[in-house]
Amino acid sequence: MPDTAIVRLFDLIGAISIAASLGLFWYTRHQRSPRLLLNLGLVYELLIALSIGILDWPYNAPMGVSWIAIVILLFPAIIPSTPRKTLITALLAASMDPVGAEIWKAAGQEIPRIDHVLINAFPNYLCAAIAPLISHVIGGLGREVRKAREMGSYVLGDRIGAGGMGEVWQATHRFLARPAAIKLIKPEVLGAMTKAQGDVLVERFRREAQAAAMLRSPHTIHLYDFGVTSDGTFIM
Repeated sequence: MPDTAIVRLFDLIGAISIAASLGLFWYTRHQRSPRLLLNLGLVYELLIALSIGILDWPYNAPMGVSWIAIVILLFPAIIPSTPRKTLITALLAASMDPVGAEIWKAAGQEIPRIDHVLINAFPNYLCAAIAPLISHVIGGLGREVRKAREMGSYVLGDRIGAGGMGEVWQATHRFLARPAAIKLIKPEVLGAMTKAQGDVLVERFRREAQAAAMLRSPHTIHLYDFGVTSDGTFIM
C-alpha cells in the first residue's frame, strides 16, 4: 500500500477514535444505566485496542511493547467490572495486534509470519492475565470505601462543614431514601483527650441531641437518630 494511502488511513482511524471518544463522553453526561455505561466502557477499550492494533503494523512490526498492553492494564482501574468480564475483554484486546496484522495482510501489505506476530503480542496476553487481578483489587477498594462511608443505616455523601471537635456530612437513609445531615465526633478526637475531657464532650453531645429532639418547629431541624457506630463514632 502506498505511503500516502497509509497516512490517509492513519488520519481516518484517528478521526474515528476521536469521534467515538467525544460521542461516549457526551453520552455519559446524561442519566444512563450504570451497567450499560460500564459495558460501553469495555466496548470502548476494544475499539481503542483495535485502532492501536491497526496502526501497529503498516511498517512491518511494532517496536517494543505495544500500547495495547498499557490500555489493558489501565482500563480495569478506571472501568470497574467483574474479573470474568475484565479477563474476556482483556484477551480480546490483546488479540487486536494479530487482528491488525491480518487486516494489513489482506490489504496487500507485507507482514511477518504469524508466529512472529503472536510472539510480538505476548506482552499483551501477559497483561491480559494480570488485568482481572487489578479489577479484583480495585473492586475491593471500592467496597471498602463504600463500607467506610456507611454510618449505621445512613450512607455519607459530601462533607458540609467541620469544626474543632466534629464534622457534618450530607447523608441518605439506605432503606427510606430520606435525605439527612449527620453530625459526628470521630474516635480519634476522643482518643486525643483525657477520659474526663472525653466524658464532658460526649455528655455535651448527648445533651445537644436531646435538646434537638424536643424541637417541634417547622423552622428547626428534626432529629432522626442518635448513637454510636461500630468503630466508636458518635453520630446524630
